[in-house]
Amino acid sequence: MSNTLVVTQLSFSGQQLLFSRYTTGGMGMELTNLDEIEACLAQRFRAITVQGLSRTGRRPLFRFGTLPRTRVAMAAVDFGRAAVCRANQPIDFVPVHFPLRGSAEVRSGPHAFQSHPGVGISPGIREPLLMHTSEDWQMRVLRLPMTSIARELTTLLGYAPELPLLLHPRIDLTTPGGQRLRHLLLAAADETIAAPALALEDELVRALLLSQRHNYSEALAEATESATSALVRRAQDYLEANHHRAISATGLATALTTSVRSLSRGFRRHLGTSPMAYLRECRLQAARRALLEQHDGESVTQIALNCGFSHLGRFAVDYRNRFGECPSSSFRGTWRVPAAAAQTDNRSAPEDMAVSLVA
Repeated sequence: MSNTLVVTQLSFSGQQLLFSRYTTGGMGMELTNLDEIEACLAQRFRAITVQGLSRTGRRPLFRFGTLPRTRVAMAAVDFGRAAVCRANQPIDFVPVHFPLRGSAEVRSGPHAFQSHPGVGISPGIREPLLMHTSEDWQMRVLRLPMTSIARELTTLLGYAPELPLLLHPRIDLTTPGGQRLRHLLLAAADETIAAPALALEDELVRALLLSQRHNYSEALAEATESATSALVRRAQDYLEANHHRAISATGLATALTTSVRSLSRGFRRHLGTSPMAYLRECRLQAARRALLEQHDGESVTQIALNCGFSHLGRFAVDYRNRFGECPSSSFRGTWRVPAAAAQTDNRSAPEDMAVSLVA
């Protein structure tokens, strides 16, 4: 049995499996012998036994590796023939099967369904598993540590769950959540995608919890919605207080210790706009107030710069689109409205804002 991970490219149904991201020298391996593949599955994947393997068929393949500095492991499996897979022992990790080709009849506990490239499998860690695979069945198997999943679930819920996590075994890989999970799987297997191993582990665990049905799905949805709403309010406060500063989407996410994706999703859901569009609105409202108040010694240029605009031409265009007049007209008072009437409640994200501002 070879203990060296061969760093080459192998195509499964047109997809390259790049395992050079994974550790070598005892932690990674490539096997092509059926007996060795069966033995490795039994050792590394909940004592899986494989039955019904004919000695004739395609060249079989099993690749296994562990993501550096994590307990995340991945395998590429191709038996080269039809097979029956069974597993009965409890495990301390969650296996996630991503079919690449062929189909399999699956029974995990009380659940029975067919798996294919659009339907993945997350067999129960305490329930027996039975799979009848087709001759052309090829899959990747991701192994996520239960300790990492429990820790992330506690973080997302805001409290430690009392009951064990029970994942539904059928994964719809055609939904946005399922596609996100598949994308992260590709990132975990592909060294050309620059992502730290620990960050990938966290993202994989979070994606599984948020996309897959389980006994905490409803509680998690409520907690996530509440957390998203609170995050958006914090972002609004930050942008309103710092609109005069140079702020990027990445800088905003860093200041709030979150991700750009979470911020963008939260703003779209709650305000119908983007964080940067909201920032632009804050700046426009501040400029509007300053132009109408006309403090001595201030120019239109100085007001624009003080409100965070660095491109004066863009400021003039945005201002005219938002308020129906150019900044100099407001400054001269040729079309004067009370400053209080010019203000809008930034927190409500009015309809005309969503129409006139582009993220």
